[in-house]
Amino acid sequence: WRSRCEQAVAVVSHAVNMILMSGGHSIPLVREIKIESRVKTVDSILMKMLNTHTPWPNYESIEDIAGVRVICPTQAGVTLLEGAMLPPTTGLRLHPTIAEPRRDYVADPTGNGYRALHLILEVETRFGDEGIRTVPCEVQLRTMFQDTWAKLSHALAYHVGPEAKCHAEQLKNLSGVLKSYEESYGRPENQ
Repeated sequence: WRSRCEQAVAVVSHAVNMILMSGGHSIPLVREIKIESRVKTVDSILMKMLNTHTPWPNYESIEDIAGVRVICPTQAGVTLLEGAMLPPTTGLRLHPTIAEPRRDYVADPTGNGYRALHLILEVETRFGDEGIRTVPCEVQLRTMFQDTWAKLSHALAYHVGPEAKCHAEQLKNLSGVLKSYEESYGRPENQ
């Protein structure tokens, strides 16, 4: 399954690169867009299954084992890239059997202040004699400010330990400050 997920990540990353190379000229600061990807480790998959009470062996139901993150300088870039990703000509499509394949945490941030746009795509993979199977691949579209906040928050929550909880309110406030700055930064006169 992880091999299929690696293939899905490669397919989505390639499709995004092709969009940026062919039509990216309309996206603000297109050369500054960064693409990151990963496939969850076996330990991370098992931990997620425990945390979400996913019964073994339903690991295939986990939507974010395959993940691609696209970091744009501005929110306008995120919006334009989402629009460029989803026409049928790209080969990418929202996952049809997932209840909410598009999750807008920019319009509706999480309780801790996380902001990003998530798309769960359905990606066809081919692996050996097993033939074609689809794999969910989570695409996170973030601005540079949203990405900086998310990485800081993740580092504190997962690598500093329980004392990071005392920083939760400060991180939530920082999310709002970054959003305000980003909105002023994203105005045409500032580009």
